[in-house]
Amino acid sequence: MVTRDRAYSELLDSRPKTARPAAAGITTDIGGAELLRDAEAARFLGVGVRTLWKMASGGSVPKPVHLPGRITRWRRSELAAFVEQLV
Repeated sequence: MVTRDRAYSELLDSRPKTARPAAAGITTDIGGAELLRDAEAARFLGVGVRTLWKMASGGSVPKPVHLPGRITRWRRSELAAFVEQLV
């Protein structure tokens, strides 16, 4: 007899293992501009995600791009220029 936990585990194991693009860390490229998710932008700047959002709300980093569906991205080129300005 198969227990419910074992049946559930077998069901999960039989499902295809695919990752969503956002979870896989894939950047978005729109109009030739490479766009970064908040975690990628934070890693690029060497700060935490929460710190990135605080900096964005304070205006100390370039403004993010707002896309449909409540999606927010940062342009890599603007972040690179921002870092160069600091150096």
